[in-house]
Amino acid sequence: MKITILCNDKARRPFSSEHGFSALVETGDSSVLFDTGSSDLFLKTMKILNLNPSEIKNIVLSHGHYDHVGGLRYLRGKDDLQVWMKGSVFLPNFSGKRFAGIDWERLKSSFQLLELEGNAQKICESIFAWGPAPIVNGFEEPDPKFQVIQGGEKRRNLFEEELNLVIEREQGLILLTGCAHRGIANIAYGAQELFGKRIHIIVGGFHLFNASLERIQQVIDFFNEIGVEKIVPCHCTGERAIKLFRRKFKGEVLACETGTSITVPFEYKNIKGAL
Repeated sequence: MKITILCNDKARRPFSSEHGFSALVETGDSSVLFDTGSSDLFLKTMKILNLNPSEIKNIVLSHGHYDHVGGLRYLRGKDDLQVWMKGSVFLPNFSGKRFAGIDWERLKSSFQLLELEGNAQKICESIFAWGPAPIVNGFEEPDPKFQVIQGGEKRRNLFEEELNLVIEREQGLILLTGCAHRGIANIAYGAQELFGKRIHIIVGGFHLFNASLERIQQVIDFFNEIGVEKIVPCHCTGERAIKLFRRKFKGEVLACETGTSITVPFEYKNIKGAL
């Protein structure tokens, strides 16, 4: 099983960066694309790594923000693609007054759009899409600046459409998050409760770039409490949070850049060809 970061806010040559996130999960004969970043950068990364986009049959969209679904338009014409999402992903998204979504009307007819019903859906082999995570702790909730238009009115976006990926392994769960708008600790808690296993690795955006030190510490304390072994914080996690994780998290903190790959049984490559 291999996870490759195809798009992230940081990169080193020969890769490029953008504000966005995309990851490819390969397991056995199956592959799942989790998010598509803002542009066609994920396809350019695949070309550098000699990965074939035609082998992707399933895409899971974490939520409706442009930096996670914007690249979808570069896959138009691939009518064999199954795109998994929650229905509310189509709502017009705003960050304050700024439009933060995409024009779905031009894309809906281009793919097999499959709405995930219930809390979890097996995509292939040991890979599941699930969400939204329950908001159960007292220190995490969606940022009130994010809004959607529903029924002709703007309302706070609670990210009921937010999906995560879980890969079931004997060693424990591998959890992938897009932006963790509902709270990375809430998501970790929900994954353990739903799948009944401990979390081995967490990869993705933690959305802590503007969080208080107190909140970041509470997340770290929770990760330590449940025994998370490794984290690969990406995208919207924030440098301050990553620095605190490196100091306080009892497990291993691995850098995330475009082109980073994680293979289980465990092998980590941060740039092409170099451990």
